[in-house]
Amino acid sequence: MTDEEIFDKLVEIVSESLEDPTLKESVTLDTNIFTDIGMNSIAMIYIAMGIQDTFNVTINNDDVKHNLTVRDWVNYIKSRMK
Repeated sequence: MTDEEIFDKLVEIVSESLEDPTLKESVTLDTNIFTDIGMNSIAMIYIAMGIQDTFNVTINNDDVKHNLTVRDWVNYIKSRMK
């Protein structure tokens, strides 16, 4: 799976979880999911579950707070995929 495919699916997960279809148009790789999107820790739990289901990866709880940008998440997902 390419970085672009991971990005597209990730943005879709975030957009659906936050019920904000306009995010698809404004999110970039450098978007900070907490400060730019305004995501809170509860929303991140649902997004992490969506990431795990979509990409068939396991996310460590400690890793959630270290992945701040969409780029961080794309790289994290790519490193976890087998």
